[in-house]
Amino acid sequence: MKRICLALLFVFAASWSALAQIVVENAQETGNWAEYYVEEILLGEGIEAFNISFEGDSMQIGEFWNGQNSNLQLNDGLIMASGDVNLADSFPNNGSLTAGFPTALPQNYDSILTSLSAPLTTNHVAILEFDFVPTGDTVRFNYVFASEEYNFYVCTQFNDVFGFFLSGPGITGIANLAVVPGTNLPVAVNNINDGKAGFGQSPQPCTYNTNNCACNSQYYVNNNFPTAGQTVSYNGFTVPLEAKHEVICGDTYHIRLAIADVSDGALDSGVFLEGGSFSSNL
Repeated sequence: MKRICLALLFVFAASWSALAQIVVENAQETGNWAEYYVEEILLGEGIEAFNISFEGDSMQIGEFWNGQNSNLQLNDGLIMASGDVNLADSFPNNGSLTAGFPTALPQNYDSILTSLSAPLTTNHVAILEFDFVPTGDTVRFNYVFASEEYNFYVCTQFNDVFGFFLSGPGITGIANLAVVPGTNLPVAVNNINDGKAGFGQSPQPCTYNTNNCACNSQYYVNNNFPTAGQTVSYNGFTVPLEAKHEVICGDTYHIRLAIADVSDGALDSGVFLEGGSFSSNL
């Protein structure tokens, strides 16, 4: 029996070494700020960015790396969250990921995000925004949405919100680029999940006709503790998704990358944006 136990421990250790934990540092630690994260981390080819600004606490934005062997499937990049981004690498994820913000953190409100969460309001908003000029006819970037609200709050009203809001020539109003592939549904806990209603909900499968909830489980990674190979602290997250939109070469556009808690400040959500992926075809 002892030999069997030792063998199992060896197998677990080997599988863990194959999946390395990501590393995250927030702006408060690094001293870097909005311009650095956009120009040095996020941007790829074919984009000139300017008028870069960030609204939120310095703990809510940072960079991540060492993801090449993680189950996140993104190597490195920019991270934003409704809480402290440093908690994203607080392995193991055996509790509720909630930021310990100082009491001075403003309960800020964002009308665009609240349009997705109505009738509930938003707080702990983090917004990175900038103008840019593309050299091609399409802008695109890769991202992963993650949340501690998985899986208990699937098919409930308690869904943190985020979006990538693009405006400019050829776009009527504001276009949200963070949508489930092939649909106009915003990426959220209620629209990408494992297909099961969460705690306190009906045990029936979660469909769009069940509490306004969809499934799209092909885009979901269940990361609830003690999931094998867990390398990210959030309970669940999406597979890498692509945000893209047609643009006019040489014209100026504006984008707001935003995320927020809904209703309360508990159970954080985050969005990982792949480094160098915000680009336009040449």
